[in-house]
Amino acid sequence: MSLFLVWLWLLVSSSLASIQLHFDRGSSAANATFSAYVKVYVTCASNNSQPLPYLHPDSMIHCPPWVRIDRVDGVADVTPFNSIINEAVSFRNSQLFPVWIQPRWGPTRLYYGGSIDNKPIPFVASGWSARYNGTLVDRNSSIATIYFNVTFGSTQWKLNTANLRPGAVRLTVAPTVKPDDVPSFDQVRFDRFVQTTDSKDQQATVPEFTTSFFYHQESGRGYIDLAFQQPGIYYYGATPSYSGRAGGCTAGGEVDGRPSPYPTAIVVRGPNGELNDTIPTGFLGPVHETLPLQSPRQFCVVITNVTLFAGGRLMIPLCRPDPKTEIPEQPAFVTINLPVWLSVAGASNETSNYPAVVNSTSGPIAGRYNVTFYNRRWTTYQDYVPLYFGFDLAAVGSVTTLRVAIHEQVDGIVAFQELTARAAATPTVSIPAEMMTSITWANEALFMEGSLGNQRYSSLGTSLQLGFNTIPAVSVNSVLAGSRTGEFQETRHAYAGNRTDPIWQQLHYGPELSGFHNTFSTLRTVPNATVLQQLGVPADRLKEEMTKWNNAYRFHLNTSGVDIAYDGWLFQLDVQEYCHVVNVTQADWIFADDEGWGDGYRSWSLNVAQSANANQRRLPGENDENLGIRMVQEMLVSWTNCYEELSPTTKMGYYGDNFPGATFAAAKIRPQPSAYGPMHYPSSLFDWLQGYKRALPVGAKEMLPWVTACTYGQMTAAEVFASMMHIYASGSTGFSFFIESCFDDLGKMLALSRSTAIMAPFYPLLLNGEPLAEMLDVVSVSPSVTAWSGVRNTTTLLMAVSVEQQADIIIEVELSGSTTTHTCQNAETGASTAMQQTASGTWTCTCDVPATTSAFIIV
Repeated sequence: MSLFLVWLWLLVSSSLASIQLHFDRGSSAANATFSAYVKVYVTCASNNSQPLPYLHPDSMIHCPPWVRIDRVDGVADVTPFNSIINEAVSFRNSQLFPVWIQPRWGPTRLYYGGSIDNKPIPFVASGWSARYNGTLVDRNSSIATIYFNVTFGSTQWKLNTANLRPGAVRLTVAPTVKPDDVPSFDQVRFDRFVQTTDSKDQQATVPEFTTSFFYHQESGRGYIDLAFQQPGIYYYGATPSYSGRAGGCTAGGEVDGRPSPYPTAIVVRGPNGELNDTIPTGFLGPVHETLPLQSPRQFCVVITNVTLFAGGRLMIPLCRPDPKTEIPEQPAFVTINLPVWLSVAGASNETSNYPAVVNSTSGPIAGRYNVTFYNRRWTTYQDYVPLYFGFDLAAVGSVTTLRVAIHEQVDGIVAFQELTARAAATPTVSIPAEMMTSITWANEALFMEGSLGNQRYSSLGTSLQLGFNTIPAVSVNSVLAGSRTGEFQETRHAYAGNRTDPIWQQLHYGPELSGFHNTFSTLRTVPNATVLQQLGVPADRLKEEMTKWNNAYRFHLNTSGVDIAYDGWLFQLDVQEYCHVVNVTQADWIFADDEGWGDGYRSWSLNVAQSANANQRRLPGENDENLGIRMVQEMLVSWTNCYEELSPTTKMGYYGDNFPGATFAAAKIRPQPSAYGPMHYPSSLFDWLQGYKRALPVGAKEMLPWVTACTYGQMTAAEVFASMMHIYASGSTGFSFFIESCFDDLGKMLALSRSTAIMAPFYPLLLNGEPLAEMLDVVSVSPSVTAWSGVRNTTTLLMAVSVEQQADIIIEVELSGSTTTHTCQNAETGASTAMQQTASGTWTCTCDVPATTSAFIIV
């Protein structure tokens, strides 16, 4: 049994059912779960035989391929659960029933939360031959019940504030009302609030605020650091949660839903006390003043200790003071003071090539100099200033201070901000040719191209050296359309015939594509025959096309969703655009990033009967579920049907949770996870990722999660490394990275490179291995282990393990076969330990974890 988890199960008295449902918690009122989910697993008996213990080798021999879990409390199978408290911190959608699991995958999370009136929820399980179009092979089990404790939802929290430096503050959550027997948070969501328009216009007695979604940050530490660029008043709140159940928001009200009346106001004054804003009358929340800014504008530096490597591009962050202003105005001059052994160059952007160097002068301190750059638009979204750095090999290991300032006039420097910078060697990482690693949401300007100081740099060469072998292009359909011709290298390499340099023999081409523009946007507008005629619809097809568009438009009005069954002219234009990209680029991998489906299949599955386009294609006797699935499959096949003719080696990963994984197989699409939020919580990362890996079809097991280092919260280089180790150990065969602006510390990029170097030698295992099953493969780990993940085949087991600090840990695993000796080896250091067999037949090893996260190979 696990050392860190007590498992309980319900024995079934009925001899008619061969399936037994088990939950890790919540099996009785006395053991009610505080979580919004439980882990569920099943065991199966043959005929009237006695149920076997879960760890017995034969406990699942008689289990069907699929088990369906249904509510039996009078709620319809497809009715979403509605909670009396806000469950939106970790999952925005409630669990839909029925739920399908595969017993051989081991324990599976059942996201739920509790009943509206906090009564226990009863469930039954039945066995099926397949998830879709399957047949019943095992009758319903006896009823198993989950008891929930929703006390965590009544906890109350405050937001503590502490100044870090001028214009920078740390926000930390702390409880004000939380009973001792209620667990503390394991996740916190921090939100930025803005005053509602109605509240301003009506001059409400108590001002109301609402959240700005794209500014929210996730944190498992319970705190975040913020920096501000200019004077103003900024409003924040935080919502702690425990295993998915939200507690009280520090700003009051709900984090998603009703406006909140009292977030924390953070007052940021200029160097002379200027503010240019006022706290609204009747404001009820706490007020905190930061240390005044040192200059009228400054960088939004959160990470002050950074790493540089030669030829790399450091992003010095700026801010959006107003969330509603997507592209803010920024001062046009930036000055950097640096040592003479360090060279600097302004990086290009989409609109103005390289910024002008206004001057380069010796600084007031010997051995240092100033460089001033000018640019009216530093980047597309004005969210950072990119600078290349170069240095000779002799400088590796040097530590220096970078002094930076952003100012309105060429001679208008008021004060510098300081960064501590360490010069690091650029590692050389070799990876298998089949592997794909990509800084996807970027372009080839990510690394220096040309001479800098005494060195000459190659963008493609640096990328390959770091182990990033898949060269990107953002929105490649726009690149090919000529709307971004300023990015010459990116535009040139989008054409397969231009990728002939010898280095391309070691590189992949992997553009990002956002498609379905017509399907997402035009279909939601009032049907217009003139538009169709302008798009080339023949006169004899106009009536048919208008009917399909009208059907799709009515579906959108009734459901707010997209009519997936629409296969008309607008959809065909989207298909043509996609096939043009495939034909021209001959890409190795296409990163499909489509968010326009909304909640995708969830909405579609509930509303398919309202689609006239779908009903016209319904087969005799076909129910709504099977019709909905078939419409999705046929839509995806139509989209990618040009593969075999135009570019048979191209593979596509589709990012997002839009549709069930099984719907992608016929279209030769690999559904891929987006790990933006989960990366901030390594302890639950494997639980989340393993389902994606298991769902990939045989022969198409590549998994390249979309990862980040700053989306929904800043991460340190150490945190990026830890999460990447678990992402790889979950069966990932590479990664896709969002976004280049995350690299305010090039140590984060080196963390991607280091984790890739450690895991690349095990690529075949990552590709074809099965994720480890809790209890079945990993019986127990030491309490000091904060997170683990892993994959295995018949002979080898690979694990990533995290601890808070260096420690010796014990891992207990189940190893099959006749081998009488096993070893556990650190994948990075090579240190090896002999494993010991226990009396119950499992194997243990005592391993030293020399860093906070390490990988081990068990053979």
